[in-house]
Amino acid sequence: MTDDIHTSYSDTNRQGLVLVDGWPRLMRAEHAAAYVGEKNVHTFRRAIGTLYPRPIKVPGKGERWLKETLDQTIDKLSGKDDGPPLAELL
Repeated sequence: MTDDIHTSYSDTNRQGLVLVDGWPRLMRAEHAAAYVGEKNVHTFRRAIGTLYPRPIKVPGKGERWLKETLDQTIDKLSGKDDGPPLAELL
């Protein structure tokens, strides 16, 4: 029996990251940019605070984005979510 996460690679994005069926809950900038479909990290970073949420600071690791917060932001942008206003997520 094989481990599905190691055998289910789906694609390699423009930054050369191998995408698997599941995304990490905490993402570095390059993963977060790929997750929301930005073409590069620079474009993603320019939209932080206006379109995308600010990262959290993880001691000893640097900036990370929560998958759940990115999902909430995308839901807000698409009009699918009734939760907190988009400004509270940014």
